[in-house]
Amino acid sequence: MKSPGVRTGVLLALVLSLVASCACQPAPPASGPNQPPATTVPPVKRSGDVLVAGAGPGAVASAVAASDAGAAVTLVTHDAPVLGGQMLAVGRMDTKGDDAEWGAYREFLRRAQAAAPSMGLSRSEVAVGKIPPELTRRVLDGWVSSAGVRVLRQRVSAVTDRQGAVTGVVAGGRRLSADVVVDATEWGDVVKLSGTAYRIGNGRSDRGTIRSADCLQHLTWPVTVSNRSSTRSVGSPVPILPNEFNGGVVWDTADPHVRYREIAAPGSERRSQWNHQTADVEVTVGDAEGSHQPVYQRAVDATMDYAASVQAMPDGGQWGLDVGSSDRAWPLTDVSVAHRSALTAVPYVREARRVVGVDTLSSDEMERVQVPGRRGWRDATQDQDAIAIGRYASDLHGCPGASDPEEPVESAIQDGRSSPYRVGPFSVPSGVLVPETVDGLVVAEKNLSTTRAVGGAVRLQPIAFATGSAAGVTAGLAAARGVAPRSVPVLDVQWRVASRWDSDLSIQPWLDARPTTVEQAFLEVAVTRGWQSEPGVDRAGHGWSITRGEAVEVLAQAKGLTRAPRSVFDDIGGNRGRWLSAAKADGWFSGCGASKSCAGDRLTRQQFAWIASALDGTSPGPRPSDVAGSAAGPAGSAVAKGFLTWCGVASQKFCPAAKADRASIGRLGAALLNERTT
Repeated sequence: MKSPGVRTGVLLALVLSLVASCACQPAPPASGPNQPPATTVPPVKRSGDVLVAGAGPGAVASAVAASDAGAAVTLVTHDAPVLGGQMLAVGRMDTKGDDAEWGAYREFLRRAQAAAPSMGLSRSEVAVGKIPPELTRRVLDGWVSSAGVRVLRQRVSAVTDRQGAVTGVVAGGRRLSADVVVDATEWGDVVKLSGTAYRIGNGRSDRGTIRSADCLQHLTWPVTVSNRSSTRSVGSPVPILPNEFNGGVVWDTADPHVRYREIAAPGSERRSQWNHQTADVEVTVGDAEGSHQPVYQRAVDATMDYAASVQAMPDGGQWGLDVGSSDRAWPLTDVSVAHRSALTAVPYVREARRVVGVDTLSSDEMERVQVPGRRGWRDATQDQDAIAIGRYASDLHGCPGASDPEEPVESAIQDGRSSPYRVGPFSVPSGVLVPETVDGLVVAEKNLSTTRAVGGAVRLQPIAFATGSAAGVTAGLAAARGVAPRSVPVLDVQWRVASRWDSDLSIQPWLDARPTTVEQAFLEVAVTRGWQSEPGVDRAGHGWSITRGEAVEVLAQAKGLTRAPRSVFDDIGGNRGRWLSAAKADGWFSGCGASKSCAGDRLTRQQFAWIASALDGTSPGPRPSDVAGSAAGPAGSAVAKGFLTWCGVASQKFCPAAKADRASIGRLGAALLNERTT
């Protein structure tokens, strides 16, 4: 859904650093010649340059996705000396529901598990982000390297432009040209340097006069203290309300990884604690708009007060700043502050400038309602332009009671009321990635075109990976094709994200399928765009049969046909009749008689083979043992192309009268989208 107007849309801790087959046949084997190939989007010929500024999850996902989409990519870390951004400033990743099962974040978790098998990380552990920061850094470094991304550890000082379009940046005194620049910085610095319109602070007036709050969300700069030998005294203790640190002990001595928000029990190796007086510092609009160093220094001072308070506790003499170099230590920072080796590489920045985009997602369109009979919550406004799904609540740290709060989401959060707005999922439209007027620029982090309340939900690591992936695909395709980012069709972005990143584009994931197959990718796009509905509550139903009418309708839309003005069939009308009529006019569906469609009949495997042959051509394939005459070629071709499998492997039986399944339609639809979007 598009609108010319405004789209109405954690607690973080100081943390420790440890840290489809046919209905008539059995399912095909997990591998082997009878398994349909895992079709993916074909590679794009590399052309065009993309420059990504930033170091966090949005930046990494953008850089890798842009490279995959065909661009030559340079990543300028800008905010930090190492990759990781906010992922290095917390000891856990903030997930909600099925976040860890989908998208680029899922790929990051897979790489983390592969990189440190000796840690024995389970899926449940990585789902809540029990990953040591140094491991995070190494995984991200290896990921961008394998993607062919060039990394420059420089700061962007200026943006170059020509005729109102961004053409590159100046970093480290060097002029770097690019067809598209992606701003994935922590503060949205490239947006400001480019002169692109943006919003900052609170307020409904997203267009026209911008009313800003005096403050933004709080900033936190974590530190690690330890009782190991490689520690350093904080110096003169500056105890600040020591009892504030005596919250519940949740440390599990059997678990060497991070725990959230609480002090480690005495005798444990490390401890950390959340506390408003000592952990968080207030951020003003001036801090965000000018030099960040003053607020950084305030954050460091508050953190050192925390560490000193720990030392002042009854058993605190053994606790000092951790300056060790093991894999459990934070990556070193080059920030000019004392005790920098015990601090995280970057602080946790929660709120930034937000670009004025083609679309603005606001709290009204983030509203979520419970659907009877479903296991969870569903977006009240499905969006065919969705490029990502957010699941986190609008979580605002600090700046309570700011003037002109967004209703109803922000007020519900601020007064502590239980509210349906505190759960997901919700769709993120493509227009939040692209500035309203400036070309050559895409955004990918906390600078998305959202209102403030929505910004509290899209700043978390899984959604940053998701929006970063979509931003990178948009930038990469634009650069490879030589067009402006706003000219890249949303479908092209959706299909590449879904098929390459196994991204959750549908409003709710399905319980009976994992996001690893081409048919799953196609279903995500088809459901998101409204081509196809879910076959059952929270079910993908890949192995279920499908009617002739539904199969032809979804394939017609995948092919990009336009609905016929009226149905030419006597037995089916409405939109489905118009789609079937369009398919007939296109020459690949004839119904079951001169004026009959038999749309309600279940599609057979042979009927599917004929449709696949008409839509995707016929390739030479093995001859089925149970199909004769002219039908044998399409049947063998459907197997050869991976659309179908034999129902009897040894005898090469095709079972032509058996029912085709939804997975087969998904594989054929994927082939159509591959051709259409490339």
